[in-house]
Amino acid sequence: MGNGNTITGTFNGTVHLEYLPCINYAMIHNHVPSCNFCELLNNDEVDWNHVKVAIDGELIKHSESILEIIPQGQNIQINSLEISPENEKLIELTEGIDTHFNLTIAISDEIVHQQTFPIKLMAYDQWTGARIMPELLATFVTPNHPILSRISVKASQFLEKWTGNSALDEYQTQDPNRVRARWLPFMKHSDPNL
Repeated sequence: MGNGNTITGTFNGTVHLEYLPCINYAMIHNHVPSCNFCELLNNDEVDWNHVKVAIDGELIKHSESILEIIPQGQNIQINSLEISPENEKLIELTEGIDTHFNLTIAISDEIVHQQTFPIKLMAYDQWTGARIMPELLATFVTPNHPILSRISVKASQFLEKWTGNSALDEYQTQDPNRVRARWLPFMKHSDPNL
């Protein structure tokens, strides 16, 4: 999501913030930055000194960046801001919730801009979908989950019964007949003509 807004009052400029509209545990675990871009533009005829940009919210950790100066007519990109939920609260979610975070800009200790942005926090087992970082689907693969060893043992027992060999090594052996032998009982079950 992106948003550009004007800073008015004692100081004149603009702030532009781009961020991901939702956050899930997989993103946090894989260190995916949720704040893509924050830029401040000083439209004044004087320099801005001691600029503090902060993000926080009810379920969002405090994050801030301090800039000593933004010269007149210049724009500065801030890459160190984070929109990070509190991990303990995020892992406890059983369903996604809509919440918000606040962006605050202070120049020389004077608050010059405050804005609220919506964001969705997702449960640990929710995927962001194909539109937002679809590659994160791979983070839900759990090859070391305890239940998989029980499935492997059962599969190995069936393979022993069907082929006389319980090894789950079909593709490693590079023997196409071994692969066919493993899948033939399933194929016969679905198509009696085989």
